[in-house]
Amino acid sequence: AGLGIGFYDGMIGPGTGTFLVFTLVALLGYDFLQASAKAKIVNLATYAGALLLFIPHGSVLWLLGRILAVANVGGSYL
Repeated sequence: AGLGIGFYDGMIGPGTGTFLVFTLVALLGYDFLQASAKAKIVNLATYAGALLLFIPHGSVLWLLGRILAVANVGGSYL
C-alpha cells in the first residue's frame, strides 16, 4: 500500500491524504481521527522532501506558492 500511495503522491499528488487515511484505518486499525493526524504528518514529510529536492535545482515557483498559501489560509477562515 505504501509503495502505491508513494507512487501516486509523486506522480499525481492530490488525494494522497485520503488514500493514507483509508489505508491506516483499513490495514492498521487506526480510528479516523488518528489516521487523519498521521496522514497530515506524512503529507508534510513528503512536501518537505520534495522541497529539499527541488530547491537546489531552482524549480520552486515561490510566488505561486505564496499566493496559494494565502488563499488556503483565507479559505480556512471563511
